Amino acid sequence: DHRVCILWDHGGGSAAGVCYDERTKRSLSLNDLRAAFEAAAVADHDKPPFEVIGFDACLMATADVMHDLHGLTRYMVASEEIEPGNGWDYTGWVGALARDPSMNGERLGKAICDTYLAGCEAYGTADAATLSVVDMRSLPKLREAYEAFGTAALRRAEKNPQAFFTSFSRAAGNAESYGGNTREQGYANMVDLGSLARTSRSLLPVEADNLRQAVQESVVYKVNGPYRLESSGLSGYYS
Repeated sequence: DHRVCILWDHGGGSAAGVCYDERTKRSLSLNDLRAAFEAAAVADHDKPPFEVIGFDACLMATADVMHDLHGLTRYMVASEEIEPGNGWDYTGWVGALARDPSMNGERLGKAICDTYLAGCEAYGTADAATLSVVDMRSLPKLREAYEAFGTAALRRAEKNPQAFFTSFSRAAGNAESYGGNTREQGYANMVDLGSLARTSRSLLPVEADNLRQAVQESVVYKVNGPYRLESSGLSGYYS
């Protein structure tokens, strides 16, 4: 009755894609992902071909990935942050599915999240762990709020771009980010959308509140370690 597809390997977020091939030195871009799924199944927003598409890979819980999978899956399960080497606990969540094969994607996603965090705690890698379950039916509202947030930023910047973008850059720098955000770490350029909405609220009060609410409605379940308390479940690209 339900189909699940899990992509496992290195992930790089919205710009870098997923499933880095160490032989060819290439990854699947988000366009590659969309094309591959559309070659195998017909996208349908009301009755998507997959119940869950999950990423046992780093940095893939992004609004851009969500956008490119719209119509293909009912739920997406992915991590905002870099995943530790232990990855998902397949014995845990597949075992839960075996005990209750009737569970839908939301409940399966919750089992994936809970067993993942428990596994990270067992391996001592839970401090910065994140994993979230996203309901794809919420994408239209999220996309509208995200685009309104960006449009409002550009309009506010028209009169004094340097002053606005200096302030906005500071807000982004104070938001929770993932995968490295310094010269020493490298730059993944992935910023938590809920956290960015909070730190930029003084600049874009209405749009920031709408974005934060849309993110909260999109993420139906999430787990995070004590060093990632600002995790809202979805990130966005900010260079």
